Amino acid sequence: MIGSSDYRPHLLPKLRSDQLMAAMALFPCTLRIASFIPGATCAHQSTVVGAHLQVAGKGIGTKVTDMAVVAACATCHALQERRDPRIELIEARYPIAVTLRYAQALVETHTLLMMDGVLVVPDGNWI
Repeated sequence: MIGSSDYRPHLLPKLRSDQLMAAMALFPCTLRIASFIPGATCAHQSTVVGAHLQVAGKGIGTKVTDMAVVAACATCHALQERRDPRIELIEARYPIAVTLRYAQALVETHTLLMMDGVLVVPDGNWI
């Protein structure tokens, strides 16, 4: 086990999984940040893909670990990747709510992956 003085989160290995990424197309959008825009909604479920959250491990030419992937529709993915400039308005108006939405989306996505058997916790029990 790594001691706290030796722990360097940016050096953790990155998980890559084609099965995990392919499973995203089966899920609804868990990100749902489009709902912060008045009158906007998530795009159709057929547009859902895996979106990598911007956490430790991102660098030039490399994505973060697939463990930081959420299911995101085309609208939410464009916002999350900052291709849609409306994200600046959302983050300015609701900074805490957006951050919380990212965390909730990650937990929802991990739960869906576990329910589908893509992620497995050997001693886990559903309650």
